[in-house]
Amino acid sequence: MRILVTKLIIVSAFLPYILGCRVDFFFCTLVFFVLAFYQLFSNKKLNGKILALAVVLFFSSLPVIFNYIFNNDDIPVSTFFSSVSRFLLPFFLLFIFSSILVKCDDRFFVDISFFILKFLVVITSYTIFTVIFRVDDVFNLYAVGGYDGVWWQAYNLNRYTGIFNQPLESGIFYSTMLFVVILLNKQKFLTGWRFYFYLLFILIGGALSFSKNFIVLGLFIALLQYLILNPKKIVQLTCVLVPVLLFLSFIFINISNASYLESFVDLYNENGFLYAITAGRFGSGQTQLELMIHEFIANGFLYGVSINSTLPFDNAYIEYAYQGGIVPLIMYVSFFLLIFIFGLSLNKNAYGKTLLIIACYGIFCSIGGPVINANRACIFYLLFISMFILLSKNNSVLISKVRS
Repeated sequence: MRILVTKLIIVSAFLPYILGCRVDFFFCTLVFFVLAFYQLFSNKKLNGKILALAVVLFFSSLPVIFNYIFNNDDIPVSTFFSSVSRFLLPFFLLFIFSSILVKCDDRFFVDISFFILKFLVVITSYTIFTVIFRVDDVFNLYAVGGYDGVWWQAYNLNRYTGIFNQPLESGIFYSTMLFVVILLNKQKFLTGWRFYFYLLFILIGGALSFSKNFIVLGLFIALLQYLILNPKKIVQLTCVLVPVLLFLSFIFINISNASYLESFVDLYNENGFLYAITAGRFGSGQTQLELMIHEFIANGFLYGVSINSTLPFDNAYIEYAYQGGIVPLIMYVSFFLLIFIFGLSLNKNAYGKTLLIIACYGIFCSIGGPVINANRACIFYLLFISMFILLSKNNSVLISKVRS
């Protein structure tokens, strides 16, 4: 049953929007209430570490709800539902995982990983299709907001995100799966041509989105992960890394939109490297995010400013603070600190070390946007965090090689 429920959650994450609604949120909400009701009448134990993470995220969402109730702004119900659902979904997911993944083992991890990797090949192929053939919002069921939406804005800049609504989500998904593939290779569960096959699709999918969370952050942290897990394979890493860099350079030069490259250069010339690498988020003293920080400190330190901001949230820390005040911000930071603490205490095997890696990725990735509630991608990020926490406890000899 645990494998079936987990796979259904994964499938829901890959489904298109239906009438503008996210299938994954409604399905996970249903599973959450069923499991919560069942938990009331059973003695089944939940995993304490994963449940602790869920509780932290739950309390991070409460001030946002209170902010809506007591806010004098005329906030549409649709805006409230959209914001609150994004905050509650991570809590629902972690509660579900604390229940159904209690007996997670190596075979379960391998089974789920290959299940997702097969979908990854399909959705990356679809992304390649959108590069070759221009799509419209009638055919593409994954684009929301019409031609003014984020998906189309990225698409018109030749940043191809496939089923993901924006490059941030695509970057989080492909970075997470890159960490998983490296771990599978380390554990001898994914070797030979299969390893390079899935690695190629991950690199293509991540590169096509031009997400800095993948191209800059994800690849760098994956490199650190490989060195930590395989300290004696520097030569092998070099043989793999050089072709990868050449491949990514080829894609960047031949597919990228000149206006996207020119905008980076213009930002650099305007206010320097920090301003350019953060896409204008920081570095001038008067960016939208910097103005949000000033407004939060002046008017919303305790209870937040509003969930109805006219400016885009391009930073997770600012988003939590701006919408709910200092408590959600502390809870968000505490979430990653807990994972980091768990990783430090459970880093005796490759799972524990990868838990530290994925926590570091989340901390830095949050500078560009919310990791734990990014549409679709957060499901995979939180799923593997939960599995790594459980598998890190197992310091015994791993099972024999599992083939896909």
